Amino acid sequence: MRNELCGGANETPNLIHLGNVLYDMGQFEKAEKYFRRLLNKLPNEHPDKANCIHKLGLAVNAQGDHQGGLELLHKGLQIRLETLPPGDEILGNSYNSIGLVYEDKYDYQSAVEWYKKGLVIYKDLYGEEHPRVALSLNNIGMMYEKQGKHAQALECHFKALAIKEKFLPIDHPQTANSLHNIGEVYRNLDQYDKAREYFDRALAMYIKTRPYLHANTAYISTSIGLLCEMKSDFDQALIFLTKQKIFLRS
Repeated sequence: MRNELCGGANETPNLIHLGNVLYDMGQFEKAEKYFRRLLNKLPNEHPDKANCIHKLGLAVNAQGDHQGGLELLHKGLQIRLETLPPGDEILGNSYNSIGLVYEDKYDYQSAVEWYKKGLVIYKDLYGEEHPRVALSLNNIGMMYEKQGKHAQALECHFKALAIKEKFLPIDHPQTANSLHNIGEVYRNLDQYDKAREYFDRALAMYIKTRPYLHANTAYISTSIGLLCEMKSDFDQALIFLTKQKIFLRS
């Protein structure tokens, strides 16, 4: 990697990609060091400067320094605002990343505001019905739920579900995620039968479409187990919580 960092400016996209690989591997400290070294080599007017700052902000945030990550993301956003046309998708991605950091800071209202900024751009680019729009609606719905705004959360999740069912392949894991989210809201509303309906649909999709990826099936099994416990159905609760452990060990 050190030799590649010595390359010319035309190699920068590949260098950023290598930093992304470190980030995706969970090597956040190494990714941070990598992006900082790359930034020191880029001239101020380099077109990849903002992208590198953005990636650095994500790496810093992932290590728990949310304020530091936020400052870097805002710095990268400012450069993008000055160099990109209004409504560019990359601006939407910046807004979404800033929303993510506010979510990590437990500032859910600020997270909603930034997620909505991204949603406006995605709707302008793709229309009201698009998987990218559904993803933003999902994020906003989760923030509403964490604030106890159940009705608003359900509205977002049902809109996201409708888009996913229309445009994604049948039984897609992302559709299952929306079903799971809806079930969580109903559980928090003490509407246990409705919650169980959506949990069961999500679990069936996870098992059908991701037989070798067990994190989602473990998560939904935990949700069903806790729901059964709330209903004092302790035998069923034990069954699903045991399944959760089996899925995690697989």
